[in-house]
Amino acid sequence: MRKIFTLLLCVGFLLISLMGCQTTSKKPMTPARKPGVTAKKPTTEMTASERRVMANKLSKMAENVQGVKRASVVVSSIGMTNTGVTSTTNKMTNTNAARTNYSGQIILVGLTLEPTATRDSATINKVKSTVATKLKASDRRISQVLVTTDPTMIKRINDVAAGIIEGKPIQNFQRDITDISGKIKKERVTF
Repeated sequence: MRKIFTLLLCVGFLLISLMGCQTTSKKPMTPARKPGVTAKKPTTEMTASERRVMANKLSKMAENVQGVKRASVVVSSIGMTNTGVTSTTNKMTNTNAARTNYSGQIILVGLTLEPTATRDSATINKVKSTVATKLKASDRRISQVLVTTDPTMIKRINDVAAGIIEGKPIQNFQRDITDISGKIKKERVTF
């Protein structure tokens, strides 16, 4: 009798422990948002090192286009809102700004062309357009490519690029980048 009682007791404990260990599966709780606090947006800002690497890559791509002898590239971040274009380096007003938010990289490109590519303005524009299209298609973060063949603008782009390569913060060149961008935009329609 004692053996049966012990056996029933063991079976009873076993059943109780099996039933007691079962829990219903619940989804993990998401933390409640505090009122007035918005979720952080992922940053699209590039580091100085990433800018230099991207500029070098884009420069090589531009130099592979037929008719291009040398290419200088500066990468600058922009954020576009319904009030205009805000650069990380300065504020520029764009009257045609959409009513949505954009962000990305604006690429300033100074091209020195081969003598055969400087025959006429149509050839120059074709080379500029090809470079702009190729660079813009190479990286989804690029929102705009501004290309110039003006020697004065090329020198200014080279000066900014040299300063960035030396390790100076891009913010030091805010006025130059804004001015160069504005002048290139006046040169021709941007790509």
